[in-house]
Order: sequence, then C-alpha cells, then structure tokens
Amino acid sequence: MQINEKTIKLLSTIGPRASFGMKALDLIKKYKDLMIVTCDVSTSAGLDRFRKTYSDNYVDLGIAEQNMIGVATGLARKDYKVITTTFAPFQSMRCCEQIKVNLGYMEESITMVGLASGLVLGNLGYTHCCIEDIGVLRSIPNLTILYKPDKKSVGHFDYHCNLLKVYYYLNYKTYENIPTSLYLKDICVNTHQKHEQIINKLQISGNKSYMFNWHGNSNNLHEKYNRKMALENAIPLFKQKNINWIITTMDITNDEYDILREHENIYILKNEIENYDDTRAFCDTIEIFKYVEGVISTDTSLVHLSATMGIPTYILLTMGSHWFWCRNCDKTNWYPNATLIRQKKFHNWGNVINELCNILTD
Repeated sequence: MQINEKTIKLLSTIGPRASFGMKALDLIKKYKDLMIVTCDVSTSAGLDRFRKTYSDNYVDLGIAEQNMIGVATGLARKDYKVITTTFAPFQSMRCCEQIKVNLGYMEESITMVGLASGLVLGNLGYTHCCIEDIGVLRSIPNLTILYKPDKKSVGHFDYHCNLLKVYYYLNYKTYENIPTSLYLKDICVNTHQKHEQIINKLQISGNKSYMFNWHGNSNNLHEKYNRKMALENAIPLFKQKNINWIITTMDITNDEYDILREHENIYILKNEIENYDDTRAFCDTIEIFKYVEGVISTDTSLVHLSATMGIPTYILLTMGSHWFWCRNCDKTNWYPNATLIRQKKFHNWGNVINELCNILTD
C-alpha cells in the first residue's frame, strides 16, 4: 500500500479498523506465510474480507484471548508471521501472563494489535476501558511497543494531531468559541410529484408536523446498544393528536408497522424516500423539511442534515452517546438549533420521551 495523499484521505475516511483490514489484505500478497489470529472480532477489526478470501490464513478462536496467545506462539514457532488482534484491554491485560512468558521470556515473534484502546468503548463499561495497557506491557522485556504514529511506523504524513484538540490547534481556545456556519441553510430542492399528496395532507390538517426517526442504518455496529430506541417508547408522542408525525425510517419491522398503524396522525414515507444508500434519499428528505416544525431522532445522519440546515432538531441520546455530543449539556456548539435530550439511566428512554413531550406541549 503506497502512503500518499490519496491513501491518507481514504484511510482517514474509513477509520483505523477498516484501515487495518486493508493493510492485512496488502500484507498477505507479500507474505504468504502470514497468519491472523483473532477472538471473535473479524467485523470489528475490518477483517471480514480477509477471512472470506484467505480462510486458510485466518484463525478465529472465539472469546478466548489467553488461548489466542498460545495458538499464536505455536504458529510463530513454525515460522509463520503471526498477527493477533482483539480489543485492547483483552489483547493486553487479559493475556498478560501469556505475553510475559511467550513473548517476553521465550521471545517469540508475534505482532499484537489492540483495537479501541483508551476510553473508546467506555459506553460498554469498565471492562472495555483500557488506560493501563502500555504501562503494563512496558514492564515486560523484549517487547517493542508502538503506541503513537510516527514516520517510521506509519509512513509519510504531513500533519498529525489528536482529533479532540483540533479546535485548539485552529486557535479556537475553548469549545464555546467554535464558529458555526449553517452551510446548507439556503439550499433549495424542488418539490417532487411523488411528495405532493403527503404535503397536501399536512397542509390541510392544520397541525404541526415533526419528522421522527428512532434508528439508523441497521448495519451500523453502534445501532443496537448505543443509538437505537425501541419504537414502543415513542407511543406517548404519537398520542398527541395535534401533531402529525412524518416517518422516513427504513428497515421498519412488522411489529413496528403494527404500532405505527394504530395512530391516524402518522404518515409513513418509506416509499416516497429513495434507498438511503443513494444520495437522492437526502434530496427527498430535504424536500419534506420545508413542511415540518422540526426533526426528532436518535443519533443518525438525519440529525446532522437537519441541524446543518438550521431546522429545529431534537436529538435523543443514550448515556453512552458519541463524544462529540459532550456530557451533561442540552446544547452543542456544532449545531445551535439542536436540543440534546439524554437518558438518565442506561437503556431507559422514559425521561427522554417525557422531556420531549413537555417541550412539544409548551
């Protein structure tokens, strides 16, 4: 893999895990004796394509990290080039004794890759946090630890800085001073014929209308536990008869359809919105924005689109929401027109819906 401006842009876009998977595909072409040993993280490590294409060079041991080091040691002793990978706290501290004996004492040549280090997976609990790994492994002899990017380890790059500190290096000394530019606020999309019927119904009803979304793309690994809301939690919203609810959500289940059809003030626009894998879906959504009071959604692309256009947006967040929503605040400098409503208890949307109902009835 050539490290140039094009690949840097690509790797920055797809993230470190997918980049790791791409590098593995690159390495296997050069080293036919490469073996990758994992613990049930093929998707998380970006290794699905490698696993399917080079199944003889891929070993998945399930959730058995200590055994992973033992198997990797056996392969290394047979002169394979071995890479092990799993989440950082399990790759390091759970395997500490095996690493000490097999790599430190026996000096076997194994490359270990820890995924999601630090507090990246903090929303999954203390077991998945990892701030001691480098300190622990530094105490073991004969290990080479690469924990920061430099020109020797990742090739040429022009600039590097921690994402959380970008605003500081751009000379915005505090988070509150981040400039906001609603660069899509003046965008204009012509009304498509397929939307005219639903738009007429909304205008005739005389009620306020809100676009509502309770989950995003089901292929997103964060959806199930860290974004998605069960639709039954939203029933108190639907019972507000003076509000029309516009549903643009894809992948609606039969049970969810049953809930939606019980309320006459719900308009399902699945057939009016193009496949969300196509950019036309955003154009369709923008058309409907012109006829709603606001957008209510969990953490999906919809809230970024509506908030960027200056539309009042209510973002429903779990306790383990993404870092850029910060903590313990109901506003964000990224989107001044957005209101953040957060869970107060894990997996409990009760306070979120109650707070939202109060806002809508004021």
